[in-house]
Amino acid sequence: MNAHGGPTSTVHVVATNTAQPTNVLGVLGFIISLIGLVGEFGACLCLPIIFIGLLCPVGGILSAIGLRQEPKGLAIAGLVMGALGSIIWIIFLVLVFGFGLLAASETARGGF
Repeated sequence: MNAHGGPTSTVHVVATNTAQPTNVLGVLGFIISLIGLVGEFGACLCLPIIFIGLLCPVGGILSAIGLRQEPKGLAIAGLVMGALGSIIWIIFLVLVFGFGLLAASETARGGF
């Protein structure tokens, strides 16, 4: 009983720290793949940052390793962006070397 004649109650408050686990490799792979993909699209604007696109395979590999840990969201996104960026980079190289060989053969034959 308390001073006013009513029942007393006790409240226990327990504070817990429930920090979410962080997938460091997944986040790192996502960021590196994103930078590489942005660099490749910068090349479409004739900016001299096409070589930043070489980061896409690195980010994809880090994201693939990060898939072994939880949470997997950014690791999956980094893997997709890394694969997409790598495919775009390969297409770019094929086109550049293809047109370069075509121009060289035309020049050798007296064209252009």
